[in-house]
Amino acid sequence: MLDRLDVSYKNNLPACTLNTLITNHNAFSYLAQKYGFEIKTLSGLSPEAEVSPKDVIRIMKEIETNNVTVVFFEDFGSDKAMKSLAAQVDVKVDSLHPLGNITKDDVEKNYTYEDIMLKNLEKISGALHCQ
Repeated sequence: MLDRLDVSYKNNLPACTLNTLITNHNAFSYLAQKYGFEIKTLSGLSPEAEVSPKDVIRIMKEIETNNVTVVFFEDFGSDKAMKSLAAQVDVKVDSLHPLGNITKDDVEKNYTYEDIMLKNLEKISGALHCQ
């Protein structure tokens, strides 16, 4: 299963128009390092960290510089800051599943680790405009 996931990520992420993913915090840097894209975060490592106006301005510049069209927040975390940011710069907002928790809905649908990681891949490859 892990080998299949690795192959899926390697096959879907090398031919992308964009190279930068914007997230609320740095939960996905392991993916970025392994598969060759950049992660820029609003609040660093903690999803609950207080975001300053300076942080918002920094990320707005990253969005503009890198032609980002989607920003992400983590499932199970607050989406308020990312939705506000997205509205200010007119980009879409979506969520990525951090895998640390699963919902009752995930259980009822029998989602596996692989299912969740493939859904994340679909969203990441869409945001990076991969071929």
